[in-house]
Amino acid sequence: MNDFIDVGLDDVPELELVPEGERTLRCTGAEMDVSNAGNDMLVLRLEDAQNEMTEVLRHYLVLPAEGDDQRTEIRKKQSLRDACLAFGVDFSGGFSADEFIGKQADVIISHDEDPEYGPSANVQRFVTEA
Repeated sequence: MNDFIDVGLDDVPELELVPEGERTLRCTGAEMDVSNAGNDMLVLRLEDAQNEMTEVLRHYLVLPAEGDDQRTEIRKKQSLRDACLAFGVDFSGGFSADEFIGKQADVIISHDEDPEYGPSANVQRFVTEA
């Protein structure tokens, strides 16, 4: 393999943040992972369905865990339910991460500014009828 790299880098466009407000996102990847705190979580890779020149979002849905208080357990279950409803994933008998891939959902996007990582777009909530 040659170690000389000749790729045109002079006019590389910047990817934009997904705009704030209501947007339709497409799930292009979904997998189970473990949080830094040791909790199981579903990680969704989401792209703006209207603009391919935007950054990819990762949305983390932490599963209920032993030791969660009742309020925390309910919030985690609500988040999972809302994601399933928004993406049209049937959760009546359980579901797998793969069932989200290729589906679209309407979401509310917000922007944050982190001093270390800079600006980011985040899923504030899923738009559902629940």
